[in-house]
Amino acid sequence: GVVDRKDVIDGRAIAAGDWWGAKSFYQAPLYPYFLAVVMALAGEHLPLVYFLQILLHSGSAVLIYCIGRGMGGKKVGVAASLLFIFHGLFSFYALKIHTETLAVFLHLLLAYFLLPNRRAGYSALAGFTLGVLIFCKAYALLYLPSIAVYILLQKDDSREEKIKRIAAFALPALALISLVTIHNFRRGGGFVPIAGDGGINFYIGNHARANGSFSFVEGVSLDIKHQESDARRLAE
Repeated sequence: GVVDRKDVIDGRAIAAGDWWGAKSFYQAPLYPYFLAVVMALAGEHLPLVYFLQILLHSGSAVLIYCIGRGMGGKKVGVAASLLFIFHGLFSFYALKIHTETLAVFLHLLLAYFLLPNRRAGYSALAGFTLGVLIFCKAYALLYLPSIAVYILLQKDDSREEKIKRIAAFALPALALISLVTIHNFRRGGGFVPIAGDGGINFYIGNHARANGSFSFVEGVSLDIKHQESDARRLAE
């Protein structure tokens, strides 16, 4: 059930005062902390979580409009926003205890701050947003060098302006990432930049019988509460 999901269990523990945990993070930690804040303020009130995710979903529609308008004009913004609103999958996740609605919002906020012809201040906001997004989806760590290249390729900026924008972008992102990396190192996880589930996810996508979709790994539980120990045993 929902109350037995690892995100909810971790959120419950954080709300009870265990803010850092005894081990390094196995999954990206932002969503459990999001749940913990709700639980600390209002108890285990899942309808409030759904309401907040509906607000994030609505904010995503607004961001899509703003991005579309910035890239192609008002009509593009309206069309893109309507396509998003009437896409059932995004609405589906808004009413689930799942990280996707928060992740979509952060992706769009990052894209908004990276629109062309932005000042260095927007680059700093983009860097901060990327850091938060990485806490939500660890694979977003790969965006860091990609966005630096994107800034370098901007045609209207001087070389000095590009360097300034890259620095403004990278510093807050790296500062946030370092907080989790240090936490994981101090909790005995070795060098784990964000989360420890990268190995099993890589294996799922690349083992001999992988077909491009999620596939069951023999000996590894589908229940995330047991997956870490199962994956460690399989690796050893």
